[in-house]
Amino acid sequence: MKKEMVALLASSFILLSAISVASYWGNLQRDRSHQRLVHSYRTIGALESFLSNLKDIETGVRGYVLTRNPSFLTPYFDAKKHYDIRKAELQKIYSAGNHELHTLFTLAEARIRQADDVLTNLQTPEVQQFISEGTGKRLMDAARLHVNHLTMYE
Repeated sequence: MKKEMVALLASSFILLSAISVASYWGNLQRDRSHQRLVHSYRTIGALESFLSNLKDIETGVRGYVLTRNPSFLTPYFDAKKHYDIRKAELQKIYSAGNHELHTLFTLAEARIRQADDVLTNLQTPEVQQFISEGTGKRLMDAARLHVNHLTMYE
């Protein structure tokens, strides 16, 4: 009877220990999953903010080109002020060697330079040709594609 009690207590202790280990492991997995989820939401949000910032630059220039009304440049100037902040947010999230992110920054900066050129040289034939050829649209489409690629991996 005494041996049976000891065996029962030992079995109970082993079972309780196994349940505790499984519970602890499950909590660790849940915490890791939560951290990955938070990271994904943060990353996707930063990518969307970056792209939205770039769209504001494009929208401001487009509005001004169509109307010549300087009030349409407000999103352009606001977005240019925030560009470095948005870029820094993404650089904090991604490793320095991320090729997709580097390509996104290259495309974005080319688009910003072209937007600046449009505003500076609006009446020149080169800018009129740039607008009619859709170069800015192609850059924005490529930037959207890279944001989509980066988002897919989250």
